[in-house]
Amino acid sequence: ATAALYVMMEMNSSQKQTQYLDTTDASMAREMYFPIRVCTPHQVLRYMLKGRGWENMLSEFPNSCFIFDEIHSYEPRMTGLIIATAKFCKKMNASVAFISATFPKFLLELISNNLDGVHFIRPNENIPSDKEILEKKRHTIEILDGNILSNFDKIVGTIKKSKNVLVVCNHVPTSQFIYDELQSRLPEFKEQIILLHSRFNRKDRTTLEQKIMNNPPKILIATQVVEVSLNVDYEEAFFEPAPIDALIQRMGRVNRFAKNQKFQQSILDNNTTVNVHILKEQVHSYAIYPKVIVQKTLDELVGVCGRALSEHELVELADRVYENGYENEELIEFRQGLENEDIQDFEEKVVAGTHRDWIEDVIEKSDQTFDVLPYGDLKKYEDYVNEGLFIEASMLLIPIHKGTFYKLKQNQLIVKMEPVVVIRSHYDQNKGLCV
Repeated sequence: ATAALYVMMEMNSSQKQTQYLDTTDASMAREMYFPIRVCTPHQVLRYMLKGRGWENMLSEFPNSCFIFDEIHSYEPRMTGLIIATAKFCKKMNASVAFISATFPKFLLELISNNLDGVHFIRPNENIPSDKEILEKKRHTIEILDGNILSNFDKIVGTIKKSKNVLVVCNHVPTSQFIYDELQSRLPEFKEQIILLHSRFNRKDRTTLEQKIMNNPPKILIATQVVEVSLNVDYEEAFFEPAPIDALIQRMGRVNRFAKNQKFQQSILDNNTTVNVHILKEQVHSYAIYPKVIVQKTLDELVGVCGRALSEHELVELADRVYENGYENEELIEFRQGLENEDIQDFEEKVVAGTHRDWIEDVIEKSDQTFDVLPYGDLKKYEDYVNEGLFIEASMLLIPIHKGTFYKLKQNQLIVKMEPVVVIRSHYDQNKGLCV
């Protein structure tokens, strides 16, 4: 949040003045100043698991309102922890809302079975405006054999004839490779190709996102970051395989407002669709999604290929893919989160002034990230720190997942660990961190 404020304000103030204003605003946000607080579930769980400063919760949580967005996107253990937290908050007379564009039935059942007095608000086909949304058809699915590389000529041909194209990869190295290949194959569009993923430093990523939203490039290559962070609208797309809920989120960035100009039809015409091409295989060998769910997704999509899909049909597809809910290891992880003793016995274990390392419980077993600094930026970082420009220094840092961190460590690419993790890897302003 501080970095975002800094980028917005730095054009109108001196660096140190901007830093003072930003850190002041951020400090106020940490105190009980603003009536609305935007945060991640991890930050809420920090209080529940008695991380440092958890005592603030005792004055903030009662009679408040919690809104958890896109809960389907979290892994099972985190989902369990979130529902357990919501249950505790309701005991403190707080209101809790879960909102999502993709809500599988099994997840609705988990919430209603564990929280009392749940009310579901969904589009009603008896209401004309809701019916229009449910019946709106924006996409036509095509399943392609092979992976992005074996379909590269098709992607190039589509780019040449389309207004703009979105390519979503499951891994950063794949997205960087595709970026290089398209730069080489389409020199005429060189300046209209943008790459976006999580391994940019904070300043460059903020700048890229603003650039994309202000003037969407002809070709956007991205990873999962595009699923929730960008309000963009593309004419055609190619996706690596993913679970149905993730694909629906990606499809939300294609023909977003059903105003595709390729067809001379009314905005209200439900057949104003565009093509979404989904690959059967991904390039990278590491599977970030459960293979069973990805295969069930592909199996279901094969049956609807070649015709326009309504929003209602997409929801039904998600229900069929997740008809058995969490199973086996996923179910065990969900129960571990839901039955977390620190949350269930919170009131019995309250000891003011004590705290614990909540990250070990929540992040270590889910989606931990580390901030790293490329060696080439070390001097710039040290200069910023020496000048007291701490926000500028922090914006040079790059978040990487724990798997990538351990890979760097194994390959002896970590130069030093304190006061910041410095790595010997190349960083490119257009491609991000190259590991």
